[in-house]
Amino acid sequence: MSAQYDLRPLARAMQEVLAKDMMTGAAPTSMLQAAIDALSVQQFGRSFASGHSLPVCRYFEDGFDASENDVVGALCGSWAAMDWMQNPNYRDRPEMQDYRADSGFCEICGPRGLIGNSATSVGFLVMGPGLFYPSHSHPAAEAYFVISGAAQWWRAGHDWQINEPGSRIYHSPHQEHAMRTLDAPLLALYVWSGDLVTLPVVSGQPATTTYCE
Repeated sequence: MSAQYDLRPLARAMQEVLAKDMMTGAAPTSMLQAAIDALSVQQFGRSFASGHSLPVCRYFEDGFDASENDVVGALCGSWAAMDWMQNPNYRDRPEMQDYRADSGFCEICGPRGLIGNSATSVGFLVMGPGLFYPSHSHPAAEAYFVISGAAQWWRAGHDWQINEPGSRIYHSPHQEHAMRTLDAPLLALYVWSGDLVTLPVVSGQPATTTYCE
């Protein structure tokens, strides 16, 4: 019999992160409320079987500390239920091969998610340490919430900056942005609104070669 996973603790922990952010104004309230509603515990009232794994999932075994916070703890116990994916737009891009080798994302709610939703997409991005995600964009508005691992982040109109766990980053539709991880793997919760189907494309130009120290 295959393993079964209860995702209700994870959904509650994600809701708490998003509810806390609604008070800061870092992302549109309606965007966050849609994500909170999509993560309603009632949606997760059944067990979930094992999904699709990627090499980057090894960090849930030997990279992330389950005691760091409630989201990390819940995800370390349930990551195997997710379908971890790669962006097919990056498959034939030579500059994306290092990124593809040590990254992945999963969608909890959304058109590709464990829970189908056409109004919002909520999930996680994982990147290994010392990894560069070149400048890219997408038509969806995007909010990131750093759960574990400090990283350098850039977005058009702003300088590079280090965002640590607890940080929030908002990207407007089509806004170019890039990331570079440091010594630890990155775990970030994301929320998309708008066009949920069109995946990111790289710009073909690096954001900059100058990182913050």
